Amino acid sequence: MAEGVDEVVGRTAWFRRCFADKFDPFGEVDVRDLGVARIAEWADIGLRRVADVGDWQELNRLGRRAYDLGIRNLHALLLTSAEAARHLRRAFYKRLWQLWLAEAYAEREDLAEFGVRRMEQLVTMFRHLDLGAVRSGAGRVRERVRGSSSGAGGGEARGQAAALKREISRRRPRPIRQLLQEVPELVQALTPCMLMSPLSVSQYLLSERLQFDLVIFDEASQVKPEDAITAVFRGNALVVAGDPKQLPPTNFFEASLSDGYDEEAPDETLESILDECATWMPEVALRWHYRSRDDSLIAFSNHHFYANRLVTFPNADRTELDLGPRLVYCTEGVYDRSKSRTNRNEARTVAVLVGELHRRYPDDSLGIVALSQAQQEAIHDAIEDLARRDATYERLLSAVDEPEGLFVKNLETVQGDERDTIILSVGYGRDETGRLTMNFGPLNQEGGERRLNVAVSRARNRVIVVSSIKADDMPLGVSRGPLLLRRYLEYAEKGPGALASSADGGLGEVESPFEEAVRAALVDCGLDMRAQVGCGAYRVDLAVLDPEHPGRYLLGIECDGATYHSARTARDRDRLRQQVLERLGWRIIRIWSTDWVKDPVRQIRRVLEEVA
Repeated sequence: MAEGVDEVVGRTAWFRRCFADKFDPFGEVDVRDLGVARIAEWADIGLRRVADVGDWQELNRLGRRAYDLGIRNLHALLLTSAEAARHLRRAFYKRLWQLWLAEAYAEREDLAEFGVRRMEQLVTMFRHLDLGAVRSGAGRVRERVRGSSSGAGGGEARGQAAALKREISRRRPRPIRQLLQEVPELVQALTPCMLMSPLSVSQYLLSERLQFDLVIFDEASQVKPEDAITAVFRGNALVVAGDPKQLPPTNFFEASLSDGYDEEAPDETLESILDECATWMPEVALRWHYRSRDDSLIAFSNHHFYANRLVTFPNADRTELDLGPRLVYCTEGVYDRSKSRTNRNEARTVAVLVGELHRRYPDDSLGIVALSQAQQEAIHDAIEDLARRDATYERLLSAVDEPEGLFVKNLETVQGDERDTIILSVGYGRDETGRLTMNFGPLNQEGGERRLNVAVSRARNRVIVVSSIKADDMPLGVSRGPLLLRRYLEYAEKGPGALASSADGGLGEVESPFEEAVRAALVDCGLDMRAQVGCGAYRVDLAVLDPEHPGRYLLGIECDGATYHSARTARDRDRLRQQVLERLGWRIIRIWSTDWVKDPVRQIRRVLEEVA
């Protein structure tokens, strides 16, 4: 029926627009009541319009069809009213869907009982139960391990226990590798989970009786296959975790140049255990990114390395915390290309910046990444020089061995680290003659872009790029590593707007008519609204901007549209996403489409009460 109604309404409205007053100009008349002159005039008009007979016949057909469908009055109204022709079609369908929804609510009890309070109660209960299930998982693993180890007994176990006690009482204990070879079962029962490097496995686990249910490799992109094989051999199952877009195995520490990297030598990186296993093992992508407290920190890597597949989240307040990347341009920086291969002025700029950041964010951890080992050492020397005169630097240097202490590293050694603030020192730049060469050390080598990816993705709160050059100083026709450095310099200077696929502060385009209706209603209430807030694939549907603090959002509004139902699991949709957003400072409410259809005024009132 709907298709028939659509045809009649659409074609009749078209006739009304195109042929207004064209048919039957005298209205409903009886020729017997007309005089000869009027009949002649009527006939003359008819003769001039013989070509319109086809349209007249179709209009009559539409009239008969409207009668059959029960919309005869609607058809007549469309023909006689220009205003109705503009709006009646939408009005008809609105009423049609309202009647259809009313019938659906009447027939289905679950729909009739659906409401925001009941649904939010169910979501809250699910979150509580899901968290309980996750937390109980560790306990189940411990109980299973205890159960398997408690069965180990007999004379052999007692003998191993005695040997271990004797070893503890020795004044000069034997090497660990010998002890593990003598009492392997007992040690494994006491410590069923061992954290070791591949080299340690080869050195200490000599006994063939030391076997494990599961072997897990982390940062597998840096592990050579030949180094991994002894650990793989000892497991019944294997999990290899790593990122092919990050550092491969490298011969960095074998280099002998002063800056720690032979800029002229060919790249001799080897295939990793990650690359090897990717050819035959099933892969699972871990797409959710948790480290960055604002998605602008990972947007560059997400765009250039991960095809925007990472799920990232915006922060509710970027301004107060000074989140995201920014550029500090060192105007006096000079790269000593022919001698020390350092940029001393830039190193001093970094050292001064360390103190400023520590005073401004005393609770934030700090890390420094240099593009070369020579620049790393220059920065460390500059910090030590300031520490002789300033107690702030002395305290920072004394805490370098703490878990979140200050570090100064280079591209090759920073993978796996993270800090609240990362300072990235480019170091390379124009020499004393003003010449800029496109040699950026390890970035020029094959896979150099992966090193840059590691460096720019270490920060939780902010990345500060200290550079003596800007993006415009570098040509476009260079290898991939320097090209991405150029683009990152531009990104740090201009912000997320430098990426074609990103948005800073909201794309401004809603994803559905439902979201548009909600936004329009709230704008009419005087709220400053932003749509699709974020830089990554996931964005907050609608956000209320704080009029007193631009850049801060008072409230996030999620609609049950494409973003909601595209989540693969209820855990992603109803717990993890909400949990991450709340950790990033968001207050989130959800407007369900069913509640909006029933009572939009009430849903608007909910939003206004939240932001009051």
